[in-house]
Amino acid sequence: MVGVVFTKVYSDISMSSYREQLGEDAVKIAEKVSVFVRDDDYSTYPSFIQVLEAIEKNDILIMSNPEHPMNGRYANVDREANFPELAGLLKEVYSGRVGYTDVYSQTYEASLVFAGAPITLGDGTAVGAVIVSSVAMGQKNVIKQSILVVISSVALALLFSGLIALWLARQITHPIIKMRHTAMDLAGGNYEARTGIARKDEIGELAGTMDILSERLLEAENERKEMEQMRIDFFANVSHELRTPITVMRAYTETLIDGVVKDEEKKRGYYEKMLGECKSMERLVGDLLLLSKMQNPDFVIDKEPISLEDLLDDIARSAAAVAKEKGVGVKDNFAEAFGDEVCLISGDYERLRQMFMIIVDNAVKFSNENGIVEILLERGEKEVTVSIRDHGIGISKEELPYIFDKFYKSKLRQNSKGSGLGLPIARQICYKHGGKLSVTSTVGEGTEFKFTFDVLSED
Repeated sequence: MVGVVFTKVYSDISMSSYREQLGEDAVKIAEKVSVFVRDDDYSTYPSFIQVLEAIEKNDILIMSNPEHPMNGRYANVDREANFPELAGLLKEVYSGRVGYTDVYSQTYEASLVFAGAPITLGDGTAVGAVIVSSVAMGQKNVIKQSILVVISSVALALLFSGLIALWLARQITHPIIKMRHTAMDLAGGNYEARTGIARKDEIGELAGTMDILSERLLEAENERKEMEQMRIDFFANVSHELRTPITVMRAYTETLIDGVVKDEEKKRGYYEKMLGECKSMERLVGDLLLLSKMQNPDFVIDKEPISLEDLLDDIARSAAAVAKEKGVGVKDNFAEAFGDEVCLISGDYERLRQMFMIIVDNAVKFSNENGIVEILLERGEKEVTVSIRDHGIGISKEELPYIFDKFYKSKLRQNSKGSGLGLPIARQICYKHGGKLSVTSTVGEGTEFKFTFDVLSED
């Protein structure tokens, strides 16, 4: 489009410039001739015409105005009627203006360009006309050559712009195609698919967002698989935990129904064992319901201000009773830590007591005979930390990351009667109270659990 417009404009300007150049020549010649006519100086006029025709490459016509004729000897054209195609031009020139016209010549097979200027007397009367004519073939050739240059330039511009457009299109379409394939892979479940596009523009940002989406989907898929595996393990563990007491109860029940046991004392022993297994299953189901409730994000514990001193005194008394059966002592630092100050935390008394007793029971269970379980308090301005420490067999580094998993139990004899739900419940109670829980252990030296809670302001 630019090339076409430029060619048209250039052609028009070139021809207009060519006409104006002829018009300037016509004006200059007309001014000279006007001087000769006004002075009626014919003596040197023929010499002037000869010189002019010798140096001027264009044809020069000098005509007399029929309405206001000049001396006929100054004209080199006898009759105006011989040039009917110039009638309009002559009319304009005789009116005192410079005029132009183009006439196609069959002889030259090209346009003839005519430019005319008036020959005037002192009062401005146009008594004649100077017409300069030229074949526009040379100018046309120049225009054609210029057009060829323009066309060549346009062709090169189209070639380069086409290559650039192709390159730009590939820069845009190629990553879009890759993103489309990645999206199809993601839709097909291949969450490891990545675009692999690293660009610092909008397309790069979009590709980066899609890669982030892929990572999130992969993480979600892994979490789903882990949850699915946890669900499978959960049902397997529950089935395993329930199978044993149910099998025992069935065996005892069949024995009693078959009448194999006649002795009343033995029957009573069977009934007591069946009752024990029922209590064990009841405790297991209760722990499962409690853990499920604690893990529900919508479950909220009813909290109230609790005196930590009263809670820990209760724990210490209960711990002493539990530890006494194994000959384990309980030691605390409450008197020094509390002094005369009151330490309040927000929580549910029974749940917190249950949490601490789970840890105390484990501490006593895994302590050596005649060992010591320590319940220690460390106060800060805004937080309070309760540590429960034993000096027993400890937990290995390999087992430590899994102790809070549901149904996880070590192979130690002390865990033979455990359900593997105590520590997960304790951790969930701690988290529901906004607390922090950490555990450290060394094999052969003991284990320490630390619970940290925010302290309520006395105001």
